[in-house]
Amino acid sequence: ILQSSGTYLIQHFNVDFGKDPFLSVFNGCYSASEDGVLNSRLSYSKDGSDVKFGFCKKADKSENGGWTLYFGSSPCPSDYYYNEVLAVSGPTESFDLPLVDP
Repeated sequence: ILQSSGTYLIQHFNVDFGKDPFLSVFNGCYSASEDGVLNSRLSYSKDGSDVKFGFCKKADKSENGGWTLYFGSSPCPSDYYYNEVLAVSGPTESFDLPLVDP
């Protein structure tokens, strides 16, 4: 997903985690969420599901920014009470959504 300077260039994208027995259940089409912008970036929802991609300013233990695949209302791992983070990207402050690893 190419996003730069807050300009959102894509509204829908397809995700394919391949044959990973856990993540492959989250394959499918994700669309810009009607919830609006979280942490200065769009979040993306899986059609017919509560699964989302979103940006978190403190996505890992070193408090680096990154994209997460999550359930719930917040993409941030520190908010486990409200959500469940399934996967986190490598550290980035980019508006691009990089490959997300489990």
